Amino acid sequence: MPCTAKKNTKLIIEGGNDYLITVKGNQPRLLAQLKTLAEAQKPCERFVDIEKNRGRTTCRLVSVFADLRGIDFDWSGAKSFIQVERIGIRSGKQYLQTNCSDLKS
Repeated sequence: MPCTAKKNTKLIIEGGNDYLITVKGNQPRLLAQLKTLAEAQKPCERFVDIEKNRGRTTCRLVSVFADLRGIDFDWSGAKSFIQVERIGIRSGKQYLQTNCSDLKS
């Protein structure tokens, strides 16, 4: 069964538009490939944001990667990907959350 995300992004690209999608567990192969790329190379851009709000502190590390060699050919329209790491303290407990987004620009 074809992947809906791949079909949708193909239509978006054919229409001359850009897209941003979050890559989650429903795309395990792509997610693993993006994690491998993030570990193997340095980001071309990096942003850091620290926020204190309602008793919690969150640090967001946003990394942009432009070298996508090694991901599936089906995602050839992708030009870069963004990784967001959230590190913080919530209710006195530390947490770490990592999200990957695939971006066509």
